[in-house]
Amino acid sequence: MQPSLFESPTVALALTPHGRLMHDALDDAAGDPTLTQALERDDAGTLLDLAARCPEEVLPGVLSWFRDLARTLLASAAAAPTGAAPTPAVPLDLDARVLAAPPFTGREYLDGLAIWNRFGTRLAELVDASGGTLEAWLGDRHGSWSVVGRVCFHLAENKQDPARPFAFLATYTTGLSASAKAQHRPLGQALQDSAAMQDRAGLLRLLLPVRRAAGKSALVKALVDSQAVFRPQAWTAAQAHAFLQDVPALESSGVVVRVPDWWRPLAPPRVQVQVTLGGKGDSVLDAAGLLAFDIGLAIDGEPISDAEWKTLRSATDGLVSM
Repeated sequence: MQPSLFESPTVALALTPHGRLMHDALDDAAGDPTLTQALERDDAGTLLDLAARCPEEVLPGVLSWFRDLARTLLASAAAAPTGAAPTPAVPLDLDARVLAAPPFTGREYLDGLAIWNRFGTRLAELVDASGGTLEAWLGDRHGSWSVVGRVCFHLAENKQDPARPFAFLATYTTGLSASAKAQHRPLGQALQDSAAMQDRAGLLRLLLPVRRAAGKSALVKALVDSQAVFRPQAWTAAQAHAFLQDVPALESSGVVVRVPDWWRPLAPPRVQVQVTLGGKGDSVLDAAGLLAFDIGLAIDGEPISDAEWKTLRSATDGLVSM
């Protein structure tokens, strides 16, 4: 990740009649000189870079407003990845945002659509100049951008249902919150949004990694063919185990996968023999104590009973609740 140019970004902004953003020296003579100079050189590019590098940092009023608008544009662009920066869709609440903008010098010249389009054009130029993709440009600036605009498969434990002890949900990320956390929506919502906005091309781009995954995973293919991928699912242990086995293939297809933290495919838990010397309450280990020992089984140091061992030996689902 590239280092930020701004240690503590703060500056008062003014808007010229021609729509350029600049440092308002009358309001903030002590503004960050690095940021002030960057704005003089390239106001749109500087605010886009600031939004990409500092999506969660608390900023003063008007600077925060423009950073948040730039962050929304970046999220909109990232949600429709094509290998280069696409033309971001104008947010439905743009007019409301303009009305809610804080007071600043030149506010009467604020044209939300003009600013949005200028930011979009500059973003395309910045990505093109980088020689890479929008995804790479954003990833160099903040790690949270890596999941924006992507489908995510979630597997969680569902201990309320012994017969189907796992739950599956597919989501897609629409942007970052004020704290730079990925904002998820159910994948089924993408169908409704696509129909409402008549954006079939955007839906196909979003689902492309899912189609790739279906070509590598029989489980995902079944979910796609039945359209169950668009609905929450209660899963058996066998289904969950099949999903976990396919995680590398899903991730290589471009799908983000979230699974329980106990799943360690590279270092699976092993059953070991555990020997305990001495009797309970013994404080000194003498010759008699050496002859008092227990032999049992343990998984990662946790003892298991004979009944649990029999359950493990007879299991056929790949995953066993202990």
